[in-house]
Amino acid sequence: MASQATSQWSEDLQHTPEVFEVLKRCATDGSTISYRDLAERVGGVGPSSVFPALDYIRDDVCLPLSLPWLWVLAVNQGTGRPGNGAWRNTGVRLRDDEHWGEIIGRVYAYDWTNVKLGNKQSPVRWSDVPCR
Repeated sequence: MASQATSQWSEDLQHTPEVFEVLKRCATDGSTISYRDLAERVGGVGPSSVFPALDYIRDDVCLPLSLPWLWVLAVNQGTGRPGNGAWRNTGVRLRDDEHWGEIIGRVYAYDWTNVKLGNKQSPVRWSDVPCR
């Protein structure tokens, strides 16, 4: 039986709340996490099981609210960088070292403490987003 926190999410997005919290911890720790480790941590089956959650965090949370790009902390184990799909809708060239340092620097510097994932209908309550 799905928990109340995840029952509001469709099956492909079921891991979104947990993925969001793991990425916030990575940001606080100044670290990245491989897709495989992220999937294992949230109970997904294989690395690709977290891709819908990462897309949701990008397209429905971070980009619309002008938050730092939290989803890029999930990386390919071999390259240590996000895969091709991570850059969709961002205008950033793939594997641009100059942009990479700037992007993750913003993610690490941001105070994620009060940013809470809402539900699919209301991804983040405005009162939960700290002033920038």
